[in-house]
Amino acid sequence: MTSAHLRFKPPFDLNDVRIAARKLLGVKLLLPAVEIELRLAVAGYHDRLRSLASAGMAGGRKQHMALRRVETSPAARLIAFVLANGKGKRITPMTWAAIKAEAVGVNLRKPSGEVVLATERLKRSGGTRWTCSFGPRARAAQRMVEHIIYVVAGPSRYEHARRGRGRETAVRETLHSIDMKGVRWIGLLDVKDFFPSVTREMVKEVLSFLPQSIIDATIFIHDDTEIKLKGLYGDKDTTSSALAIRKGLSQGSLASILVAGKVLERHLDKIDARHAVSFVDNVLIGGKTQEEVQAKRTALATSLEGHPSGSLRLTGEIYKLGDHAMDYLGYRFRREWLNPERRIGRATHSERSRRAFYTRLAAKLLLANRRCREATIDKECARWVRSFPQWRTRYVNEATAAIAAEVDLVPMLDSAHAAICGAKMKWSSFADLADCVSGLAVRIGNAMPRLHTKGGAPSFERTLPDATPWERFEALLRQGAKNIVIPAG
Repeated sequence: MTSAHLRFKPPFDLNDVRIAARKLLGVKLLLPAVEIELRLAVAGYHDRLRSLASAGMAGGRKQHMALRRVETSPAARLIAFVLANGKGKRITPMTWAAIKAEAVGVNLRKPSGEVVLATERLKRSGGTRWTCSFGPRARAAQRMVEHIIYVVAGPSRYEHARRGRGRETAVRETLHSIDMKGVRWIGLLDVKDFFPSVTREMVKEVLSFLPQSIIDATIFIHDDTEIKLKGLYGDKDTTSSALAIRKGLSQGSLASILVAGKVLERHLDKIDARHAVSFVDNVLIGGKTQEEVQAKRTALATSLEGHPSGSLRLTGEIYKLGDHAMDYLGYRFRREWLNPERRIGRATHSERSRRAFYTRLAAKLLLANRRCREATIDKECARWVRSFPQWRTRYVNEATAAIAAEVDLVPMLDSAHAAICGAKMKWSSFADLADCVSGLAVRIGNAMPRLHTKGGAPSFERTLPDATPWERFEALLRQGAKNIVIPAG
């Protein structure tokens, strides 16, 4: 057995396929016949990926033939289809016969013929981005390309926005660098408009083993693929927007995170940083001194901006741990005294994360039965604390978070309920209701939702013309709950 076979690690296992298949079929237990087919298909797909990994060392014709064996394999198409469409929040159940029929049409070198839905979304940092939703066959092709890149080129050493690494691994590595590598200064950087700026030439340079036809048809959106645009305001130039979406790496593709990570990896390798992690287009660089971090940042910016296939812009700031609050991936990093002789790195939730959690919790409590308030607070706080395992300690846990939430929110919620109930019968029009809610929001610290307005008038006036003021307010609260603002402190 060759060393390449010994080093081969498949990007998925049989259990992953079983779970995805159950979700895609909408059943709790697979039929024996389906189980047998999946076992044989997984074994065949693994065998072809193993051969591709071995051929990847040699390159040339051997690698080309191994790649062809993977992409034309019925087993590979079936497993890629199940893994691509059996995971996610919105899964459309299918029959086993329909799954196999759809998997036959998966092709990496030609467009799937399905329509791509591009939705414009607001970015937290300002501006907008386009996210794309693909059809099932296109998603299956993207998943297969992701597997091919994984076994030939391997995952990015810095990227953490993928399975097996994730946010918590990035946080743990950063804390380890603070404690063991002497990191005292951190550069929190962002590659501006990273995905739209990644071109086909950049991908071909990094993933040279992929044929241009696969890059054009699967990694990027093919020129023959129809795109339907859904803008925020409906006044976008559809032609220029569609061209911009086709030109760059599409966000929403199953392979885009791995491809973007490999593009960024080449630039991070050049700077040889003491500590470097990336999460999509957010890069964190650490060093002992400000001059060290500044030099690495300048080198990275020069490498990105001087790329022959297109320029990438780098922005961000440099922080000193202890003197400045540094928020990254929902955590706030700092250094604390473990004892009089030693300081260690600590990561707690960021203020932004707490405000977002209070926003969601306040929305649920305003709509929930008051008798269920305590149980709702305990349940939501337990879920929130579990999402920050690096912060959870014997002193900071689900119980203490629930107590803090009750102290912070319950008085404002009681005032809101009292004001709403007291004014319920006094509203003669929706305008009066809007004035009452706006005034109430000011008095209780903006704990109530801000009204969505369009053209100066509440947009719910037209959506519920025959409803009572109280019913309009309930609809407003349910649809605008995400805009509740909880004051800090």
